[in-house]
Amino acid sequence: MKTVNILGDTAKEQWLNAIGICDMAIEANINDAMMMAHMGEDVTEPLEAALRVLGDYTSEMRRLVEGVM
Repeated sequence: MKTVNILGDTAKEQWLNAIGICDMAIEANINDAMMMAHMGEDVTEPLEAALRVLGDYTSEMRRLVEGVM
């Protein structure tokens, strides 16, 4: 019987896919917080900034994996 790794066959694939999953989960949570709370500008702005920072962080993590592997 062969097992299947849902994240990928190589360590590099696994890391990149795990980063992608974490990015999607955090982004979805931020978007849900923005939509559900009907917040004012003073709270929405930091959440939008968090989305920008998340994008930068995710890019750096992917570059790190690409560089190491």
